[in-house]
Amino acid sequence: MNALIVGVGNIGYHLTRELSQQEQENIFVIDSDPERIAAVADHLDVLAIHGDATNPEILRKAGIDKIDTAIVVTDSDEVNLAVSMMVRKMGVPFIIARIRRDEWFSDSLFTLDDLGIQAVIHPELELAQGLADILKIPGASRVARFSDETLDLVTMRLDRDLPIAGKTLKEVRSEIGLDLFLISGILRGDDFFIPDGDTVLQGDDECYLLMPRDLVPLLANVFHPSPVPLKRALVFGLGYKGLKIVQALRALEVDVVAIERDRALAEKRSELLTAVDIFCEDVTDPVNMRELGLGPSDCFIAATDEDHDNSFTALLAKRMGCDRVAAVVESTDSISLLKSLGIGIVLNPYLMAAGRILTIIMKGKVESVIRLGAEDAEFIEMVVTSKHRMTGTPLRKLRIPKGILIACIVRGEDYIVPYGDTVIEEGDRLFIATTRSGRGKIKGLLEKSPWKWSL
Repeated sequence: MNALIVGVGNIGYHLTRELSQQEQENIFVIDSDPERIAAVADHLDVLAIHGDATNPEILRKAGIDKIDTAIVVTDSDEVNLAVSMMVRKMGVPFIIARIRRDEWFSDSLFTLDDLGIQAVIHPELELAQGLADILKIPGASRVARFSDETLDLVTMRLDRDLPIAGKTLKEVRSEIGLDLFLISGILRGDDFFIPDGDTVLQGDDECYLLMPRDLVPLLANVFHPSPVPLKRALVFGLGYKGLKIVQALRALEVDVVAIERDRALAEKRSELLTAVDIFCEDVTDPVNMRELGLGPSDCFIAATDEDHDNSFTALLAKRMGCDRVAAVVESTDSISLLKSLGIGIVLNPYLMAAGRILTIIMKGKVESVIRLGAEDAEFIEMVVTSKHRMTGTPLRKLRIPKGILIACIVRGEDYIVPYGDTVIEEGDRLFIATTRSGRGKIKGLLEKSPWKWSL
């Protein structure tokens, strides 16, 4: 595939880094910022071009006539729209654009067909919906969904006091009947790995659980027993990210309270959020934070445009006794730091948007590719067809390398946690857990076995 990425800010850089690591991808990058282009050219194996992508000559310099997919993710909706329409006119068949302006698509003003765009990415909406999905599950720190809508990937932190802490996965599977879900990955500190039956669970492990969606509330109790029902969500920051979060949380059966220190912005948002209580306070001040009366049934969400303020107020809310705390950060370096300090939910809208774009690009090669956060974790969904000679083969005969796990199989309406004797059948939907570094092993496995699938 020949891919053109226009704009290498937060989203574009993550995408460029990911795609440049795939052997079969030729990546071309355009940005008008010379420092951004220099950073990409110095660190990544791509053709980086400095220039204005609304200039047809710059697009021709990037070989626009050979581009299969254009990903237009500058910080400007207007530039993204203009470039998308230009590359469409110049023959690019598949276009993904970052567009935040909801009003362009309201009242049928525009459709994707009108614009010649196949997919629109809205980072703030991805963030808000992702957070709402997390808050529906007590104790969850992340939730991801595959194209198979019956299965979810839920991340839960293992409390040190739980009975399963200190036991091997083999023991846990025997004692509590783990056939309903599988721990398919573990994040321990900064290290993500694929566990086996002899792996001992430790307190504070973040466990990646593949489970049927309709059983999520029941099975989540294994990791978070006797949860305190969420009654109130407090959102600090009513910039664009905070606004979208408040709007998404309105659908939950909780009271939503917004806090904004800029009085002019608070008054402006009150016109849109008529059913939400808005307070003009600066909760970076511990006195003001204490007056919120945070408790175990609350969730505090720090969603200003400043990572420092979000990190500080999240830690402050945790200290004040808030059971669930979420921080929105733009720096990937802040994710592991905040998690190590006890902040359960840390979200980066640009990583989430980049992951969504990668899933769209990979469609056709695999059903879904999911990456959560910045760690070395990857989850892949694929369907076995008649072209796959693995059909009829027990898993133990596939000689799957260490670090790769066929975590579960969906066969019709049945959810199967596989064993060595499990036989792969045509039409099976496989869910594979691996690491980004393990992707090469998968490719080698697929070349030696008959799986035809390029990553």
